Amino acid sequence: MKLLKILITFLILLIFSKTFAYYYDEYKDYDKSIRINTFSMKLSYYELWKKIWTMDVSTGDQAHPTPLGRFKISTKSKSMLSKSAWKLMSYRMEFLDWIYWIHALPEDYKWNLDTTSTIWSEAAGWCVRLEKKDAKKLYEWAKKWTYVLIAYDKAEYASKDDEKVIKKYFEYINTGNYKEAYNLKADKRLGFSEFKKIYKWLNIKIKNIEKNKNLDFIVKTEIYKNNKLIKRGISVFQVSVWKIIKSYSLK
Repeated sequence: MKLLKILITFLILLIFSKTFAYYYDEYKDYDKSIRINTFSMKLSYYELWKKIWTMDVSTGDQAHPTPLGRFKISTKSKSMLSKSAWKLMSYRMEFLDWIYWIHALPEDYKWNLDTTSTIWSEAAGWCVRLEKKDAKKLYEWAKKWTYVLIAYDKAEYASKDDEKVIKKYFEYINTGNYKEAYNLKADKRLGFSEFKKIYKWLNIKIKNIEKNKNLDFIVKTEIYKNNKLIKRGISVFQVSVWKIIKSYSLK
């Protein structure tokens, strides 16, 4: 009876591990593969276990997340009209269920770029979007049945220098170098003029930086206006490859 219980437990664990397998590192098992990290919004592709190229991408938002797991490219087409969005999707490669694709940023019927959709931002859709030149390069390289490995992996781009990025960000703000702070933040949804307006008269001093178990940085700050303390702030930052890819304040 004891042996039977051990066997049943082993089978349950085996099924569980297969169901929730982490496929992201399997690129070493295939001649050609595409890896997508929805945390850093980067796509890398590999041939004979060596990285060929890395591209910045846009992935789905919380309401329409890009699926995680192991997939294969099942169909390819140089251009397709999306009837739901009524947009042209160039260099489309399907990897799941006819609705999950890798493709260039959407364009209208005159091939004008849809300016509401940008790289490095979450989009209201499940797909993975690339700059058109990057999408063309990937489309020409990838073959049908090429593996696509997708994960939300903060650790892949974590660096011991991440803390320096955040310090540099506040240094730019404190010295009025808003354009460099904006570039470092890499938040395409916040325009430069509004960014400058928010911080124009402020001086922000870092009081403490802590790293939590999720590899996010908790930053405590004091915000001054005309040398007068107006607020103590707590913000969360996510850093990837020397860029602040997400930040938000805690109340």
